[in-house]
Amino acid sequence: MAVGVFMRFRLLLFLCSGLFALAPSAKAVDAFDYHCADVALLQAKEIQKDLKINDAQRKKMNDAADTHRTRLSTYEQQQRAAKVKDTEAQQRTKLKGYYDELKKSVLTQLSATQLKRLRELTLQRAGLTAILDKVVAQKLGMSDAQLDKYRKVFESGAEKAAALERQTLEPILNKYKAMKPKTDAEKKSLQEKFQKEVAEAGKKAEPKMRALKNSTQKQLEAALTAAQRAKFKSLQGTPFKG
Repeated sequence: MAVGVFMRFRLLLFLCSGLFALAPSAKAVDAFDYHCADVALLQAKEIQKDLKINDAQRKKMNDAADTHRTRLSTYEQQQRAAKVKDTEAQQRTKLKGYYDELKKSVLTQLSATQLKRLRELTLQRAGLTAILDKVVAQKLGMSDAQLDKYRKVFESGAEKAAALERQTLEPILNKYKAMKPKTDAEKKSLQEKFQKEVAEAGKKAEPKMRALKNSTQKQLEAALTAAQRAKFKSLQGTPFKG
């Protein structure tokens, strides 16, 4: 039975996703803005409104998204049919290439002002986790040693969050793993009970998870100088009110 989405420690987003990518050379754009901008945010109508995306831009972006989906679907079909499939490393390289093409096709439709605003909104959404990225850290004037310390603070918090999650879920997982339903009705009943227990356990653990997140964020803020905190706030721009 799938656990579903448990309270995830949001700081993990940018460390694990590798969201930022290199800037293109085909068009003169601000390299930092391009590096940070997350094209996924453009799916939200509120973001499109904030950036003042026009119909012509939206059409080209949708076309780029359609092309991306087709590439992914084609590659998936090829892999299913292949006798010798690509290794995980090869798959990651291929998929990153597709993503880079999508990002380039979408972001080159934006004006410099729109791209800057998308960068600001991306940094707002990421919060302090954006500083885990070396390019962002360098923009703030952080040394390698300071960034290393910053990342260790984050990793420590993430490990504690993972431990709390395991402590919360493992008893429930072990309990239901041992059960062997004999009928579909019995299986459905167990799934419902399992999901209910997971939800209740998650709700009970939420205060601890929130306290852990707040503690980690305070430590991350403390790892920055006052000037660096002010610089990061300025890079985030005007708060989004969508």
